[in-house]
Amino acid sequence: MKFATFGLDITATGPVVTQSSALGEFGVDSLLAQTRGHYYLPGTLVKGLLREAMTELESLGAAWSLSDWFGQGSGDEEGTGGVDPWRGRLQIVDLLHDLPAKDDAGTRYRIRMDEQRGSVDKGAYLVIEAPFASGEQVTFRGKVRMRLKDAEDAGEVRKALLAGLRWISAAGAERTAGFGHIHDAHVGNGSVLDLDSAVKAVPARGKAPSFLRLTLRPEDPLCIAQRRVSRNLFECEEHIPGAALRGAIAAMAEGSAACEPLLDNLHLVRITHALPANENQPVRTPRAPLSLCRLPGHSDLQDVRLLRDAPTEFDVEPAFDIDWKKEDWDKLPSQYKTRDLDKELRVRTAIFGEARRAKDNQLFAYRVIPPGQCVWIADVDLTRITDDTTRSQVVRCLKAFEQLGLWGLGKTKACAAVTLDDSVPPVAPVIGKQGFLSVILATPALLVDPRPLTRPLSRDEYRNLLQQAWDHQAGKGILELFNWFQRLSLAGSHYLAERFQPSGSYRPWLLSAPGSIFVFQVNDVARAKESVEKWLQQGLKPFGKGFYFDDDAPSQLWRNCPYIPENGYGEVRVEWTPANS
Repeated sequence: MKFATFGLDITATGPVVTQSSALGEFGVDSLLAQTRGHYYLPGTLVKGLLREAMTELESLGAAWSLSDWFGQGSGDEEGTGGVDPWRGRLQIVDLLHDLPAKDDAGTRYRIRMDEQRGSVDKGAYLVIEAPFASGEQVTFRGKVRMRLKDAEDAGEVRKALLAGLRWISAAGAERTAGFGHIHDAHVGNGSVLDLDSAVKAVPARGKAPSFLRLTLRPEDPLCIAQRRVSRNLFECEEHIPGAALRGAIAAMAEGSAACEPLLDNLHLVRITHALPANENQPVRTPRAPLSLCRLPGHSDLQDVRLLRDAPTEFDVEPAFDIDWKKEDWDKLPSQYKTRDLDKELRVRTAIFGEARRAKDNQLFAYRVIPPGQCVWIADVDLTRITDDTTRSQVVRCLKAFEQLGLWGLGKTKACAAVTLDDSVPPVAPVIGKQGFLSVILATPALLVDPRPLTRPLSRDEYRNLLQQAWDHQAGKGILELFNWFQRLSLAGSHYLAERFQPSGSYRPWLLSAPGSIFVFQVNDVARAKESVEKWLQQGLKPFGKGFYFDDDAPSQLWRNCPYIPENGYGEVRVEWTPANS
């Protein structure tokens, strides 16, 4: 498959209103949308208008596959429609105005008249931010990205895009009142990159590395949706799951003959979650252990992982992170602090094209992370590919993405520039007989059998359940559970159930949260070190055979369970505390 990028300019005649969800100065009802200090036309708005225009042209005899270009919606949580994705091949990036947004943009006014009284309707007086004068030519610049099929010609695609864009009469709010009239649109000749050619251009190398460091620099606003607490609000995670990265790689490599070694072995490639980091200090910040707490009488946070029994001498119970206030988070040790990322709230709605208005009950919003704030870093583990020739071919395919970038990340289908560098496997700490081994979850893990939890368990009963889980990971008798601080949550939905549990009963996944810490005494040092090295390189094995999934064949497990090490789950950190420390 080929990947085309076209420059896109749209010139509108003022006034133009692309409404922001932000609050303005007192008395101003409608602000113009801004991103990165510039007014902009949202790419989703232009894409929706383009689809509407091309649908009209199709009814006049034009021939193109709109569902293929723009995609189709999947089912909803009430079970209407299917859940299989039908993603479009066309993506329009936000179009920014050249000049920075103005601090004193000025205002203009809109009213609605009461036909009976001939005066302004109550509550129908609107004050709009107006940086562009009537008749002023305003140009917005962005990009169009499209995955081209082998038989498609970029020039013909460009002509079709141009025809659709020039059929659009107006963009933004108040279109029926003459706002946002489209004066002209221009689509550049574009550049086309072929993945097969990119793979062939990567120099062959000798011995392939077993680990790679993946650095991402998003070029578009990014939204990796969290687990939703509201049906129409998508909050953004501050990491990019390994599953999203593997999915984007698989989607781009599909149909590429040169990438067959990668696709055939992708089930053996593990990609960790990508975490934000400073450009000048690209280090993945570890998650703070849940054993950190605020003890009465102490000014700093204390790590109580070796405190096996709860203290009885305190009048006030210790406060863990779920109860911390801002001043407590400010005391978090520097090695656990992540940078604060600026985010934008974007409110969207579906449009009823014939009536030129928003559809009823179709309002939704998502919070995005604008580009340029940081880099995102993940590790790529290739140790499961034991044949060196095959591993070299896989590395060569992955290195080709440095030329193309990675397309289709998250809700916004963002594109990110990619850098892949040779890396070294994580090193296990020195482990002895006298001391404590701490295993800290860096990402969620499918660790515990939920079946015994249908009734309340005593501490000893739950400890035995955890001991069984870690015997499954390391081997019986190697590690003895001394203490733990764990947080559990259920993950599930209509979508996840239909995609991964299409037959049988609905079983939400019981996940141990990042930061959960398990402290062990070591009975067999040699075998414990062997297990730790494997966990650091390949992650924890997911619990679930016979419950969540029946077949644990590596090449098929991803079909039945999303929470697998290859998708970045079950990543751990390991620390050793000598007994005399």
